[in-house]
Amino acid sequence: STRLVRAKEILGMEHVEADRLSVVVEEITDLKEVWRSLVEPWEKLQALGETAWNAVMPRKVRAALDDILQSLRDLPTHVRQYAAYEHISRRLKSLAKANVLLVDLRSQAMKERHWELLGQRLGVRWLMSEMTLSSVWESDLEANEGTFKEVIAMAQGELGLEEFLKQIREHWQ
Repeated sequence: STRLVRAKEILGMEHVEADRLSVVVEEITDLKEVWRSLVEPWEKLQALGETAWNAVMPRKVRAALDDILQSLRDLPTHVRQYAAYEHISRRLKSLAKANVLLVDLRSQAMKERHWELLGQRLGVRWLMSEMTLSSVWESDLEANEGTFKEVIAMAQGELGLEEFLKQIREHWQ
């Protein structure tokens, strides 16, 4: 150790005390633990997002989001203080809050024409055959809630009219 200090003096390098380095090493160790702790919840969220849109069941999505959130809450306090934890936590809470829209988006009222209209209004092009839950999530349900609700209301109104016309047709035949 004294030889190292002397060598640094000869080379004109600053002598860094071991205490300063141990703090940095400890912080790096903590960061590694944070990332290791967050990998599983993040991978679960990504896997959930890969669900084909036509197979999405909003109740199961909500339950999965709640499970992931609970697993985050179960992490040690020192892990929960990092920005990465906060980011994933906020994302999950936002998706859970927007899950109400998924129920309406998965209803029989939403026809392909409504998805096309929604895509136009959001500046997104969806192919129904390739659409996943992530496709919908990426359109920022929370920020575009008004647009989603407008198209959903239109779809529900049209479905109501279709049912009414169907009943009239059946009545007169």
